[in-house]
Amino acid sequence: MNEGVNRSQKTVLIAEDNVQLREALAFKLMRNGFNVLEASDGIEALTQIKGEKIDLVISDIRMPKSDGVELITNIRNIDARMPPVIFLSGYSDLSLEKAYDLGCFDFLSKPFNTKELIEIVKLATELGGIDWINSQIDDGSNIEVLSLDKKDIVIGKLHDPEDVSLGRGGVFIGGSDTSNSVCKEGSLINFDISFKGALLDKISFIGEIIWVRNSPEEGLCPGIGVKFRCMSESSEKKILGCYLEEIPKSFIPIGNN
Repeated sequence: MNEGVNRSQKTVLIAEDNVQLREALAFKLMRNGFNVLEASDGIEALTQIKGEKIDLVISDIRMPKSDGVELITNIRNIDARMPPVIFLSGYSDLSLEKAYDLGCFDFLSKPFNTKELIEIVKLATELGGIDWINSQIDDGSNIEVLSLDKKDIVIGKLHDPEDVSLGRGGVFIGGSDTSNSVCKEGSLINFDISFKGALLDKISFIGEIIWVRNSPEEGLCPGIGVKFRCMSESSEKKILGCYLEEIPKSFIPIGNN
């Protein structure tokens, strides 16, 4: 299925050692207008990434020779601008925090909904892995309002922020009051974050809480991982301006010690 590549179409590389699953995904993607390349392990996938123009990688985590974690690490070490990666896994040996910190665009557990995967692939390939640009939220969404200012100890509903770390697709907010009812996975929140003496003075965005860390784990402070869903035009320009300086390897940072 690696032959006859149409250069006008987006190209997706599937790294999966299960032949039946890999071929089934390839068939579905081609039916939806994508070129498809295939690899059975991370080494083969990395070779193709170096030699082909690839717009997106769908990777299993557990693979022989070189797994998905090694693959995405190698990709981001070469260039953080390289294609977005969607992780697939039937195991719980990689947390959401770690997956997004490694730089994955999205994470689906097996068995997954193929239609959902196709929609994620379309979104990722259309915007190069930065899905919050020019995006909107449905009017019917339930959105909380929250302000956060690093100059003060208490602002709004999150308390004493110790760290706000920016990624390509979201932020980690450390030292948060994660016991607050607002801080739950799946919540959509309208954030206003102010910075003191930083390149970013203030950013405003609607974000989805992807994960919550209620207590210190492995030396990492409590906090929340938030995925950008949409943001103001001025904030968009500020963040993209930061990316001109350096593209973060993490999609959502895992936070600091």
